[in-house]
Amino acid sequence: MILPSFEKAIKLGQRLSVLDQRTGSLIPFDLNEEQQEVLRFMLKNQRLVIVKGRQIGCSTVSAYFVTLAALLNPGLPICIIADEQVKSEGLLLKIKGWLKELGVKLQKDNVRSCILANGANIDAISAMGTSEDDESRVGRSKSYGLIWGSEQAFWRNARAVWAALTSTAGLSAKILVESTGSPAGELFETLARDAKDARDENEGHDGYCRLFFGVEHHEAYRRDPESIDEATFEAMREKYGFQRRDAAAWWEWKRTTDLGGDTQRALREYPITFEHAFAYPLGRYYRQWHPATVTTVDGWDIYPEEITDEPRVLAAVASSGLGSEPSSIAEIGMWSGAVYATYTQKGCELPAFHQVLVHAYDRRKPQSIIVETGTDAGTELLKLLAATKGVGLYPNHTTDAAWMRRRSQLRECIESGVVRVGEQLLEEVKGIFLDEKSGKVRGEENATLIQAVSLGIDWSRLHPTAQPVKKPDSTRVYVRPRKRKTRVRA
Repeated sequence: MILPSFEKAIKLGQRLSVLDQRTGSLIPFDLNEEQQEVLRFMLKNQRLVIVKGRQIGCSTVSAYFVTLAALLNPGLPICIIADEQVKSEGLLLKIKGWLKELGVKLQKDNVRSCILANGANIDAISAMGTSEDDESRVGRSKSYGLIWGSEQAFWRNARAVWAALTSTAGLSAKILVESTGSPAGELFETLARDAKDARDENEGHDGYCRLFFGVEHHEAYRRDPESIDEATFEAMREKYGFQRRDAAAWWEWKRTTDLGGDTQRALREYPITFEHAFAYPLGRYYRQWHPATVTTVDGWDIYPEEITDEPRVLAAVASSGLGSEPSSIAEIGMWSGAVYATYTQKGCELPAFHQVLVHAYDRRKPQSIIVETGTDAGTELLKLLAATKGVGLYPNHTTDAAWMRRRSQLRECIESGVVRVGEQLLEEVKGIFLDEKSGKVRGEENATLIQAVSLGIDWSRLHPTAQPVKKPDSTRVYVRPRKRKTRVRA
């Protein structure tokens, strides 16, 4: 890819205009320090992931880099992908405005794409396309030479979308990812944590490099340091890691004024350190849980026995075994509703999962097996178990309304400590979040173990088994002897 030197890119930017956020008027595009650093590393690295706070100008300099790439590389296919279609269209509109300022003619111009006179084309697409079985059709129709992913932490089905988009990219394609943190941004967090720090020397590194911009990096995040006293600043330094008092004063003002005292949101939108961008449990659906000490045996998490001789049930949720969605089993006590054992395995195809389930039935001696038949994989598993002799079997088809009820019921059990959380279950519990925009629960697509646990608890509630009444121990209980009545004859 042909790109200008850093000095020439800075000079060309001064010929363009941007909107001044303070006055609302157009001013020359003089890149601030953060934008210059982003541009320098965009020119240097093939893959760059940027973890940032709000309003540092990252999307503006990213749009400028796309403009440079389109001007200097005839026929280059470029993709702008954001969490919403209207956002990607807005970023494309900014680029087309700059091209117009430079006098560049467009062969094709519509809301979602444009083609320059040199044949370079820019598409604006949404990451919110449908995905099934961990596959997505977003971006599969083209092989892009430059991909700009904006606000990736807020994409739905991010892994499927990103895999579809990058799998068709050219070998020398430039890839840029930038976003603020989000509780549900599991892919973005993984990319950022695995990347090398771009500010270190990484000669010959062809993987992702990372830039982080926090509150103390941006000169706009400053306020009179005397607006907070010395004791408050020292407390914030110890708790959050602040080094600058004027930045701490601005952050505290923003937290208490615009964010209504929401500390977790302030850390997410305006992080101080890299860890703050991802270390906020407020968005998780399960607000607290009680860890259990488990023993791992042949892939099973074995929990301590709650009640001796309690009848149990095995609840099974099957997947095809061809994607990343696991198949899971939960052993639930019929009296207490407690978890006795769990099993979850990715890539476990139906015949193998059937054998695991039959072996568990023979070894653990439950009353019956409950199979979720709301999927094709569950229906096929039911057929396999029905052909196995000596297995007590019940099908269960979960409706959306029933799942909403079970989810709330399981949440209450986990947060109250009725259901203790082992290692396998904890991994899924941490991955479920509340979507702040829609108010919906996200991350349940692959949470088959949670589905199995909730199915077993609900089954034991709807099909109660009488608990035997224990007779009192006569050696420990004092029974007053009866007095014999003597009849007196008249």
